[in-house]
Amino acid sequence: MKRILLAVMLLIVACEGEENALGPDDAQFIETVVALRHAAMTAGRDTAHFEQLRDSVLESQGVTAEDLRTYVETTSADLEYMAMIWDSISARLSEPVPQ
Repeated sequence: MKRILLAVMLLIVACEGEENALGPDDAQFIETVVALRHAAMTAGRDTAHFEQLRDSVLESQGVTAEDLRTYVETTSADLEYMAMIWDSISARLSEPVPQ
């Protein structure tokens, strides 16, 4: 039930108006971090392969590493909210990896 409530809250926040001009919105941040984690698992210890996958993920999401840092810097003051974001990321990572 807690995860359903979390997902609904994130969906509401993501749909609440204009995109944050200072970086990605919540849904885009979550999607990007999940995709980057999958890229890291795919690449394993191959740093060059991970860098290629990372660049591809960032490009496909339309964000930069700086955008992600900005999101964390602007959102991290609200620890409860950030915990909710990381819980959502964790839940997404526990799902089967799409092929």
